[in-house]
Amino acid sequence: MYDLTCQLASFDPPPEDQAQLFVNLDRTMAALREVARPYIQDSITKGAPTLDEAIRSFPIQRPFLANSEGLFRELRPGVRALRTSAPVLADALEIGTPTLRRSVQLNRRLEPLLQELQRMLREDPANGISFATEADGEGSDRTAEDST
Repeated sequence: MYDLTCQLASFDPPPEDQAQLFVNLDRTMAALREVARPYIQDSITKGAPTLDEAIRSFPIQRPFLANSEGLFRELRPGVRALRTSAPVLADALEIGTPTLRRSVQLNRRLEPLLQELQRMLREDPANGISFATEADGEGSDRTAEDST
């Protein structure tokens, strides 16, 4: 019995350590006192309804999460490829963005010309060139000589 008492006594913290434990406990309780109401109280009060809602909604969310997992798994090769191609794509976007903006203006300016060209080629197929489409009832890329 004496050996057991000696061994248990070796587990008792020294008085200085025990005093520091109480100081730390006081500091912790003071910090908790500042948030006890409403935060800790709300988490206790609303805990059960929150768990009930989770039990109800998690099965509904499961397919979405599975689909999201599949999507991200399928995106991995593309994301890996971006590591090397991102600088090239960034350059292309930097150059291409203003060019694309200007192309809208160019398309507007070219529209009357292309409409006139289309009208001219439909009205005068004898010029040797025909751009008629299959929707027009004619074969595409045929010349007037081919149809004779």
